[in-house]
Amino acid sequence: MTWTRRTVTPHHLPFGPDGRTYDPGLVVETSRIDDAQELAEDRIWKAAPLTRAGRFAVLRPSYGDAGPALLHGWRVRRVGSAEHAALVLRLDQHFLNGRVASAAPERVALRHTDRLLVVTPDLVVGVNGADEDRAFGHLADVMLGTRQLRRRRPRVTRAPADDVAALVSIDLARQGE
Repeated sequence: MTWTRRTVTPHHLPFGPDGRTYDPGLVVETSRIDDAQELAEDRIWKAAPLTRAGRFAVLRPSYGDAGPALLHGWRVRRVGSAEHAALVLRLDQHFLNGRVASAAPERVALRHTDRLLVVTPDLVVGVNGADEDRAFGHLADVMLGTRQLRRRRPRVTRAPADDVAALVSIDLARQGE
């Protein structure tokens, strides 16, 4: 395996001791992955919290004109480390729209516009678009601990009418004291 150095910039810069953000100048080493069989044997891929359907969709066997969703990828390690710690995968997503790639620790359903996947032993991140630098920026956020969690809309629930009436009566009783 040939390793190439690559400087990556996180999307969310860390804060320094003075309270200002700074570019940490993170440098990693990457090694190219060119086929699904090579990916299937990778230890990070085997340990990742992927769903069975997500794993199959990326590695699916070639049939007809549709081959595996994996176009190519990279193993990523910190400079000086012997083992890689993550994978960045470039996918042909046309067949993966809506498929859940990971259910834990957070749910990752691939969108039609997701063309890259960042995979660690603990986390899977879908990346919008095909810009490799964007995917490596997400990986830098994971490595530096600056990753922002996806925002979820709060679920609106309606209280039963009896509960609302009871709360109003308690509030009126307190106002009368």
